[in-house]
Amino acid sequence: MTATIPLPVSIGNAVSTPLRRAAASRTLQLFLIGGLIFLLFFYWRYANIPNELYQTRDDGIITMSHARNLVDYGFIGVNPSGGRVEGYSAPVQFWAYAAAYALTGVDYHTFAAAQTALCTFLLGAIFILFVRENRLWAIVITALAALLISWHYSFLGWHGSGMENAITHVLFLAAALILFNFARNERIVYPWAVVVFLASVSRVDSIYYIGPALVIFSVWWWLTFRGLRQGMMGCWFSLAVVGLWLAYNFWRYAYFGDLTPNAAY
Repeated sequence: MTATIPLPVSIGNAVSTPLRRAAASRTLQLFLIGGLIFLLFFYWRYANIPNELYQTRDDGIITMSHARNLVDYGFIGVNPSGGRVEGYSAPVQFWAYAAAYALTGVDYHTFAAAQTALCTFLLGAIFILFVRENRLWAIVITALAALLISWHYSFLGWHGSGMENAITHVLFLAAALILFNFARNERIVYPWAVVVFLASVSRVDSIYYIGPALVIFSVWWWLTFRGLRQGMMGCWFSLAVVGLWLAYNFWRYAYFGDLTPNAAY
């Protein structure tokens, strides 16, 4: 016997599927437009700054050298004759460069330049999604934001420094967008906890910023969606992020014997 789909359901699916595809297509278009806008404004400003004043600062090189030591010699440290040491405070950049170096052998300067370009694109691509309801206004507001922030010399310099700042900028903004979308759509998607977790370890002290945001979000969700099952969803999401953060720091302590990076001393 062949199962049949009720007519109203089949009509609803036929209508909703193209609508979802059209919405996804518009979102992708805005994502690309926002990224290109930020690239345009930022690199217009970078063209006026000598490379040696902002590219590949020493802290970024130190972080990447630990990652190279891991790939080349099998442990995290400064050199093959030393011991395990966490002489950096930027875990996400450490693991990103370790993966890139292991796969491609990319050098510090090339990675730093690629990091700045990619993170600049993602910064604009994420920013525009906050205001995506109106396409024209989204583009105007994103262009204005890119123009203003590109003239903030301190932000511009740190973003292009080759250190973890560019990654932190992207992950913090992504974490904010995720929580914002949960509130806007009144729906929590738990796998996004991985991105918020990465924001919490962009630097070893990033939890001091992500943690309060999660507390505020959880309280807001509870007050907005009363009831044990629905109201607790915000807390469960926050606990998932904290669980990942605790697991990573448990590994850090087990591996290095300390939770304070060597550089902090």
